[in-house]
Amino acid sequence: MEEILQQILTELRELRQGQEELRQGQKELRGDVAALQKGQEELRGDVAALQKGQEELRGDVAALQKGQEELRAAVVTLQEAQIRLEKGQKRLEKGQKEIRKQLDAVWADIKKLDDRLTAQEKLNLHR
Repeated sequence: MEEILQQILTELRELRQGQEELRQGQKELRGDVAALQKGQEELRGDVAALQKGQEELRGDVAALQKGQEELRAAVVTLQEAQIRLEKGQKRLEKGQKEIRKQLDAVWADIKKLDDRLTAQEKLNLHR
């Protein structure tokens, strides 16, 4: 009987030791769960910050796209103005050539008139 009691006491000690180990494991597990919950909260904050950053980025992308469209429109306007400028330059050069021709003709007429006047003066001097 004593042997059975000894065996029961030994099993009770082992059971108490097991219970203590279980309590210690539960305590560690609670600490791990608390650390996980804290990590989840931090992660939620990071996710919220990331979402906010994505929204800001979407706004920046939209503004960039609008700016690109405005730039494309400005380039088209600039190209059209360049074409008009080139056409105007050609008209100006054509007008300049015409003015030179007319000026050369005027100078030729002046030369002829000068020659006639000179010839007339010579005739008047000899009379």
